Amino acid sequence: MQHFVSFLGLLVMMFLAYLLSNKKSAISIRIILIGVGLQIAFGVLVIWTTPGILFFSAAREAISSIIGFSDAGASFVFGRERQCFYGSDRSTTFNQTLYR
Repeated sequence: MQHFVSFLGLLVMMFLAYLLSNKKSAISIRIILIGVGLQIAFGVLVIWTTPGILFFSAAREAISSIIGFSDAGASFVFGRERQCFYGSDRSTTFNQTLYR
């Protein structure tokens, strides 16, 4: 069902783009279908293949490392008891941390 809703959203966005275009006769259905096909093929390649999984796993690790550096900087500036962004308690929001 989720895939159907996503596909329906894609169709609605394309329909809205068609309605809002100034020159409807210049729209080529062939180019649109090629673009959507390339997007689906790229999505399948990136998400469902081993190289895609490895790439996003490495990207996740890199971003987690950057967030760790941010945590260390926040703890240096605000002290251990006032970690603002991603401390040990991730449910604490920024404003709750500042106004304890």
